[in-house]
Amino acid sequence: MLGLGTLAGAGAAGLHATATLPICQGQQQIVGWEKGHACVAMDTALQGATAWRYADGLFHLPGALDSWNSQQNTVIQAPAGAQRLGESQELKVISWNLHHGLSQDSTGARPQLDLMVDQLQTENADVVLMQEVAPGDAARLAHDLGMQGFYAQTTAVQGNLILLRPDIHVQEQSVTFTTGEQPGSGWETLKTWVSGRGGQDEPRNLQILRAELPGGQPLTLWNTHYMTGEYTNGQREQAAQIIRERLQENIQPGDLVVGGGDLNANNPGQAIIKELAQIPEMQGQQHNIDWIYSSSPGQFSSQTVEHEGIMVSDHPLVRAQVDLTP
Repeated sequence: MLGLGTLAGAGAAGLHATATLPICQGQQQIVGWEKGHACVAMDTALQGATAWRYADGLFHLPGALDSWNSQQNTVIQAPAGAQRLGESQELKVISWNLHHGLSQDSTGARPQLDLMVDQLQTENADVVLMQEVAPGDAARLAHDLGMQGFYAQTTAVQGNLILLRPDIHVQEQSVTFTTGEQPGSGWETLKTWVSGRGGQDEPRNLQILRAELPGGQPLTLWNTHYMTGEYTNGQREQAAQIIRERLQENIQPGDLVVGGGDLNANNPGQAIIKELAQIPEMQGQQHNIDWIYSSSPGQFSSQTVEHEGIMVSDHPLVRAQVDLTP
């Protein structure tokens, strides 16, 4: 048993090394040595990062089962003394797909969560919508940004996260699985996800929060990671309809509506954009497939975040300044 434990530990250490060591620039071997430190080849780096992500996901499988069964957000309390919004003339909103806290695939998927936290601290937003957040990163993001969090796992390796200033009072919250999973079906969902190896069998969800701003303005917030082209047309159309229906059920007259996410869509003819266009309370703005919707005018901008020439995440950060004046 001791020998098996030692072997397993060595295997885990080796896997972690392939996922985190720098990438060799001038050598093609699996493991090399450059500039005084060990490095790994690009292919090894990418495969190691993917394998480590799924190995780490085993520890977060109970959270995925709970998410599938309860269809509720995990609530993360804001740290004591966190900065508050107070009454303001605008609401600053960020949406960013974090790619599991890693760089884009073409750079070997190196860890980048520290860089992402630094960028988000600089943004100083009031609301942050995030997709592809690793389960082990959600609490750290809330703590380091001084915000309250609502995390909804979609699988053992990722989920969606909404962060808010601590004085935005959340009254109701819900999670709807847009891929059709029903509450209490956790084990069936797990079997389908594993047997299908992701793809069109990977669950996706929609988060909705009903809240109130410090000045008393009612607020409906939503965040989603919509389906890729791996899903069938029928699945995408059904998911788009679910999202529209759930939003219309929750939006009340007089609400400020803010939401968005990675919609994997960039033109008005696609199912999700067509369905959202039927909700008169919202107008969307985009950078390619990443969107922010709001019911109030706002100034939209986007940024491809880079560090030492490497793109941080595989998505740009998009932001909006939503007008709160009457």
